[in-house]
Amino acid sequence: MSELQLLRCAQGVWTGEHRIWFTPTSPAARSTSQAMVLASRKQAAVAVALRWATDRQDYDATLLLRSNPEDRRFYGRWAGSHPRLPRNIVLRGGASSRHGIMLHGEDGDRPWEITIGRNTHEVAVTVYDLAASRPELPVMHATYPTRLLNVPLVGDRATAIPPLKRTCATDP
Repeated sequence: MSELQLLRCAQGVWTGEHRIWFTPTSPAARSTSQAMVLASRKQAAVAVALRWATDRQDYDATLLLRSNPEDRRFYGRWAGSHPRLPRNIVLRGGASSRHGIMLHGEDGDRPWEITIGRNTHEVAVTVYDLAASRPELPVMHATYPTRLLNVPLVGDRATAIPPLKRTCATDP
């Protein structure tokens, strides 16, 4: 199953932990976070909306993903409100990795990498500032292990959890 199909199967509302680093050596600011994953009916795109609060300030970000079957690459767009993260970037050249879909873009002249993936237990989003002094360290990492609302891929009704209905063969 492709990475985009795995994300499509994650359709619903998730809760988890959000961590953001203001410097590479500082401890992460942690907060609870929610993610909403929505898939288009034609299987062409997935939208992931993130919401969290740090220091009594609310923040959000949205990641739109699509795949191009002709070149087998992923494309997307990120829009976010946190000052440490990119504001509005076009993402391109995405490829599958062991962590999910990896996309690259630039905010002005600052390069960024955003990785999103799903395994059977959680959805994860990681943002890297490739212009930082230690680009291998994430600026933001969010994991969402708990699905609060399951949105079936067929039909128009959302079902509250419990019980969690399987929407894809990979769901636990």
